[in-house]
Order: sequence, then C-alpha cells, then structure tokens
Amino acid sequence: MNPECFRPQEIALDVDVEDSRHALATAAIYVSDANALDAECVFRALWRREQASSTALGDGIAIPHARISGIAAPLTFYLRTRDAIAFDAPDHKPVSHILVILVPADGDPEAHLQLLAWIAAKFSEPAFRASLAAAKNAAEVDRVFGARRWHAAQSPGREWSPAQTRQCGRWCRRRQRRRRPPTSLQSLAPVTKMRSLARLPQCGR
Repeated sequence: MNPECFRPQEIALDVDVEDSRHALATAAIYVSDANALDAECVFRALWRREQASSTALGDGIAIPHARISGIAAPLTFYLRTRDAIAFDAPDHKPVSHILVILVPADGDPEAHLQLLAWIAAKFSEPAFRASLAAAKNAAEVDRVFGARRWHAAQSPGREWSPAQTRQCGRWCRRRQRRRRPPTSLQSLAPVTKMRSLARLPQCGR
C-alpha cells in the first residue's frame, strides 16, 4: 500500500460504543464482515495489541493495529464514535477518531512502520482532524483522506513533535506481552449483526 494513496477501505460514522474494547469489537465485526474474516480472531489480535500499550496518540485519535494471517494486503477501517471514549491516551483526552489497520502476519515490518508514521503525521494536522469531525457521510470522509493538501506528510506547522510521530515506530518494534485472553465478542453485544460468511483459517496467536 502506497501511503500517499491511502484511503480507508471501510468507513463508519457516529457509531455508539461504550469503551475502547467495545470500539475494537465493533471494528472487528465491520472489517470481518467486509473481508470474510473471523471477527473473533480479528478482535483478539487488536485487543492483545491494545493491552500491550495503548494505540491512542492524543488529540482524540487512536490507531489500533495488528498482524493477522489470512490476508495478502493491509486492511483499513475508519470509525468515528458518536461520543468520545476513554482510550488511555497520553494526553488523557477521550478518543473519537479510530483508524484500524490490519497487516499480513508475514508482511514487511518496515512497510507497516512507514504506513503508521505517515498516517500519524496526517492526523497531526488540526485542520485534517476538523475536516473529519465535520464530515457528514462516508463520501466526505473519503474526500478528506484523498485531498491533495494532506499528501505532504512533512507539511510545516504541525502540532505534534517528531517524538510523537516516532511513537508509531515503537509500536512496530515493541514485543507484545502475553495477557489474559479477552472475553468473547458475544459478551460485548456488538451493534452490527454478522452475516453468514465463508471463514478464513484462524489467525495466528
């Protein structure tokens, strides 16, 4: 995936979620529904990564990400919550913009790092975040991501320091700590009903 051509493949706006775990469960269902993946597997991978350390960047943004088997290219999903939720952000601000990235388990780690860093730089622009917040539908969100003025990841005047952008690199390199497995998706009362899908093989653990 060329970062400069990046647009989320799936978009959901003003979604009602209770907390970060519910948000990830909802994202797992959307992504799995669209790509014939196992929702339980996707949720488990995202939640395991989130327990290792928060993927919130600050300023109302989180970029949950995980490696999974059964895909050949990155999958992306943008979710805007109806109400901002706690996400253990470094600035302690609640999160309303969530961009989920799933990459192949055997993919290039450096490509993953570049994608994360580029997206973090994009979200560092206050005007970009404001445009996303004001978008009324998925088509408008797609236009915001595709706007030429956001394609320069190193544009001047951004609010975040280089250290904040480099946080994405630390995500890719940090070893995941083994944690107690989360509860199943069924216990989270997902807001979207799953269709009957042809499931891919179980994700690697």
